[in-house]
Amino acid sequence: MEEIEIFSILMTSMEFSNVKKFTDLNKEYLLTLAVGCLGGMRKKVYTEEITVKALEWNPKEFSWSLEKYKKFPDKEAARRPLFNARDDFKLVTGAYSRDLTKDGWRLTKKGLQVFEALSHLLGSRPNLSKLTKKETVSLNKLIKSKKIFKQFLKNPNLEVNTYELAEFLNSTPDNIFSIRRNFFQMCNEIEFLHNKEINLFFEFLKNKFPDILDETKYVQDQKVREKSKS
Repeated sequence: MEEIEIFSILMTSMEFSNVKKFTDLNKEYLLTLAVGCLGGMRKKVYTEEITVKALEWNPKEFSWSLEKYKKFPDKEAARRPLFNARDDFKLVTGAYSRDLTKDGWRLTKKGLQVFEALSHLLGSRPNLSKLTKKETVSLNKLIKSKKIFKQFLKNPNLEVNTYELAEFLNSTPDNIFSIRRNFFQMCNEIEFLHNKEINLFFEFLKNKFPDILDETKYVQDQKVREKSKS
């Protein structure tokens, strides 16, 4: 796992490795950990699910105020920190809504790195937060079977056009949103392959298409997309 360049910005009072309990974390980190624990590196996780997990880890911060209702999760306590984790720290992407078709969160690559750095708090690693052996083999085989990847191995400076990029990402050249989404979602998954050539290939694509494969635009895309759903 590559070194996280944002650690010095985000973590000011302690190193992640020194965190001993969930209550040592601020809400943004705790919620990022919850998103990952619930499978957010692979799928969208609802705000309600995230809040319930956060309540389990830190009841004081994520429960209702009245004593007789302390056992109930408070979504409002999670909503603003999730927005902060998305907009300020770029750890998650998604949106909050009472309409479940518009609600949900996923980890970004930076969020996945933070999740990995804090996963020691979970004890045993939840199955939802990692690829199965079968999925790892399948993804590895899929990428290595692609013509553009084979060409990259022979020539790291090859020329690539948008059509080839779209084909690799199972999209169409005119659907930039789909290309960008598929790329960054796959970026999370390849972290579990631990394959240097594949990592270099994805960095190569990011450098070749800096406007299309811009993670800041990806986060913004998801925010706008969720708000515009009917």
